[in-house]
Amino acid sequence: GRAAECARDIRGRGALPLFAGGTCMYLNALLNGFSFADLDIEPEVRADLERRADALGAPALHAELAAADPEAAARIHPNDRRRIVRALEVFLATGQTLTERNRRAADGDSRPPGLRRLRVFGLCLPREILRQRINKRAGLMYNKGLVAETRSLLARHPEAAPFLQGVIGYADALKVLSGDMSQSQAEALTAQATRSFARRQIIWFRRLRGIVWLNRETVSANTAVSLIGSALNY
Repeated sequence: GRAAECARDIRGRGALPLFAGGTCMYLNALLNGFSFADLDIEPEVRADLERRADALGAPALHAELAAADPEAAARIHPNDRRRIVRALEVFLATGQTLTERNRRAADGDSRPPGLRRLRVFGLCLPREILRQRINKRAGLMYNKGLVAETRSLLARHPEAAPFLQGVIGYADALKVLSGDMSQSQAEALTAQATRSFARRQIIWFRRLRGIVWLNRETVSANTAVSLIGSALNY
């Protein structure tokens, strides 16, 4: 895939390729060779799903996904139309769910040659500290104008409302704008949704093999740099 090509190009220029950030799905692709590139999906499949999403709404398609791939449905918000459509089109086109494809990829090292020596390091925090930071972040989002930002975004792109309903933070800000809840209530719900999202992400990351976890509270920056530098020599 494109990542392997970039890695080879960077190495060919005598430099070290670094991948930072990203979701579990992208990291899984790097670690286990999972890719959408090898899927032969007819455009009509997506077009039909998009038409049904327009007519029935994303939650209706999410219910179909829950029947076909409960694990994927549990990870995807009922209003996250883009990811719901993507998961369903993979299932309809291949007969395999995203969960099945992930598991098959994880059974063996199917990474392209350019990524065979990939080393992965992750930062983690004790649960209570993570919880405190998430709560603080939610407060800062609203104090720094999330509701006003959402109002401005809708004024410029009213068609974005369905998508925003599936985005943590924006979904609750929309309810403030509609008068369905106060800002303090929205802040609490955003913090709760973020904590749930973090919990799901942690579970996913823990399932991926080959990640070296560094505790931000107990591992100093110098120790982390030393550890990473040593690992890159092998």
